[in-house]
Amino acid sequence: MNTTQRIEASFSPSFRERISAEWSLLLRNPIGLIAMLVFPGAGVLLVSLLLLHPDKVANGTWLTALIAFIFSPAMFFFNSYRAHRVMQAQGLFTYAFDQEGIHISTPLAQSLQRWPAIIRVRTSGNLLFVYFSKRCAYFVPMRAFVDSDAVDAIEKLARAGGVPRVGA
Repeated sequence: MNTTQRIEASFSPSFRERISAEWSLLLRNPIGLIAMLVFPGAGVLLVSLLLLHPDKVANGTWLTALIAFIFSPAMFFFNSYRAHRVMQAQGLFTYAFDQEGIHISTPLAQSLQRWPAIIRVRTSGNLLFVYFSKRCAYFVPMRAFVDSDAVDAIEKLARAGGVPRVGA
């Protein structure tokens, strides 16, 4: 392997990519997923009470059930939108992968995440995820890579850097 290999990806993520990344991370977080399902679960309970005992339920219960169904998805989209706006305000993101680690730069900031600090590298759909903790990851859309073999090269760099989990 070429020790001076450097793979760059510059992009401004779309809202769809942000939602896809957030959803992929949520599906791998059992506690977060359970928390996301609490309010819709309460909505199911309220609707079942309404259907089983319509005469014993207060007038505002249908509205409460509707709010329970809508709350979690609305918060998910709202938080994703806020994160998306913050990323857009920072400008173009550039991720450069080399033997040292991941160099992340925007017009406002620069950082380096060395390979030993990375715990996992994987792909999901059209996104590359680089985990720096069990449930937190950087994501890079595949469209940002010029070379179609970039992900394979990044996985090789990650393995060489000592990342414990690389791939699926």
